[in-house]
Amino acid sequence: MSPTQNPSPEGGMATEVELLSQALLREYMHKKGYKATWARYDDEEPRTAQTISSRKQMASLLGLTTEQSAGKYKTFMEMIVEARLQTYASQQTAGEHLATEQASTTEKEKKLKKKAKTAEGTTGKKKKAAKTEPVSPLAVDDTEEPPLAVQATPPAAAPAPALDPVRKGTVRAVPEKSSWGLSDLSLSASDDEAPADGHWRKDAAAAQAPAASNGPAPATDLVESLVEDLDGETEVKKSQAQSPAASHVAAPMVSGTALGTEVGRQIKRMLFGDRPWRTSWVQQGFFWSSEVSYGLVQREGGPCGPLAVVQAYLLKDLLFDAPGTGAVDVPTPRLEEALASALAAILWTIATHGPWPKSPTVFLATVPGGQPPTGANFKQSCSLEDFRVLSFTSEKAVRAYILANSLQFTAEKGNGLLLFLTSTFLTKVGSVRNPDWTLLTREMDSPQQSFIVEHGYSSQELVNLLIHGHAVSNVFDGTTELSGGEGPGMALKGVAERAKIGYLSLHEHYDYLRVGENLKSPHLPLWVVCSESHFTVLFAKQRQAIQGVKFDLHYYDQLGMQDEEIRLTVDTSGQMTPSVQDGDELTPPIDQVIRTKWKGATINWNDTDPLL
Repeated sequence: MSPTQNPSPEGGMATEVELLSQALLREYMHKKGYKATWARYDDEEPRTAQTISSRKQMASLLGLTTEQSAGKYKTFMEMIVEARLQTYASQQTAGEHLATEQASTTEKEKKLKKKAKTAEGTTGKKKKAAKTEPVSPLAVDDTEEPPLAVQATPPAAAPAPALDPVRKGTVRAVPEKSSWGLSDLSLSASDDEAPADGHWRKDAAAAQAPAASNGPAPATDLVESLVEDLDGETEVKKSQAQSPAASHVAAPMVSGTALGTEVGRQIKRMLFGDRPWRTSWVQQGFFWSSEVSYGLVQREGGPCGPLAVVQAYLLKDLLFDAPGTGAVDVPTPRLEEALASALAAILWTIATHGPWPKSPTVFLATVPGGQPPTGANFKQSCSLEDFRVLSFTSEKAVRAYILANSLQFTAEKGNGLLLFLTSTFLTKVGSVRNPDWTLLTREMDSPQQSFIVEHGYSSQELVNLLIHGHAVSNVFDGTTELSGGEGPGMALKGVAERAKIGYLSLHEHYDYLRVGENLKSPHLPLWVVCSESHFTVLFAKQRQAIQGVKFDLHYYDQLGMQDEEIRLTVDTSGQMTPSVQDGDELTPPIDQVIRTKWKGATINWNDTDPLL
């Protein structure tokens, strides 16, 4: 959610209360350093696109201010409790004052009544005397009329902090539960999920690719390597690839072979284990934000891991690989080229670390007939076993095919992510007819674990597979041997070589793990960031930028609905302020992640509200 946005009426007051309550809890636990409690809470209440992570937005909704005296922060929960206690104390004081006034008034009334009776008796005697004595013309009746008793009115109680009226246009509605009731292999949602409505996110229609035409791709370039039909019936040694200018024209579809029931079931087990399909993974394509042009958009919580890795590789192409690099604010055709390059680069990295590194082959999953899948209609008419698989023996050929058939991957509610993940598994095991799944699972510490774990989160193994081609469970360098006492020991596999794309983790700040230099210092200044069970991207726009004492990094969260680019200025001169060292300030987790690489650095958010 953007720092400047507020919940929309679709969610209703109950949703707003729930989201703000969650934000208050997270902010308080973060400030107090309850690391284990915070991590457990994130497990039980996973973050979503609706999650409020901006103090500025919280302040706006609660009618409070983020300004504090002496440079110290109070959490909003503390501020609300303090305000309520002050209000209660003032009410108590007012009540005591009222009771005192009422007691005083009652005593005065008693005295006045007694005085009135005394005066009445005196008057009666005077009346009797008047019968025998004349009344002096100067005589004055000194009786006093008792005043009316004044009822004290208690002061009005100060109103408790209240939520602002619900504003339009930011929080996505909570989906109603739905069951698609399809077969095990069909791409159906589990009973506790439902597809998101279109209004859940900002309109990204401007970033979508135009509709594909039926004409053939222009013969402007030749794919230099083999595209094989896996049924063995067709072999195309020089298929036409399309030019960037015509990237929306569908290329001729090579038939390939069906994935098949057994392979489809195994891939489903590899992804989800015994859990049902999740719409957050099944209905997710690679499409772009309408606000931050280069940013991919995550529709629901869950698939942040692969999306963050693809985002990093997409930025790699925009900033460092293609001619005229350095620009990220580019039109959609250029973004589609960068996406095709990113997907091809990841698959080729996996292929070169597969069973035949000297003759790598990419196995690419596609949809029947080359038509882009679209949400529920696709789910009801097709299943994973119906995916068609093609093989490519060069990265350039993979890129050309994806670019020519980009709508298969970029349809917003399509199955682009699932096609890509299916391709990564098939490429890793090196076959679609007789796949040896141990080629994938033998790299993991726990071979029985699925790649999508509890709450629909990405596993570390999946993120590692996409970053550097190995599905290892750890992020340290090399291999660590664990002694087994009298029995055999166990080898924990880490990262064998310096990666192109890096990785940083908040868990290192908490001393839960150590990220090795192979990931912490990659070839390019691009990092996938793990913070609070969520994967995002941190990057520099120049290759040599981070060599200085002071430099800029950029941060992008594909689930955060950013409405602007976030630029962070990192100062590594070691002059970190005492308040930050002492933990007095509410330090953003991203700052703590950055300091795992640049010790003692100060981070300036440049007038952007820091994200919690």
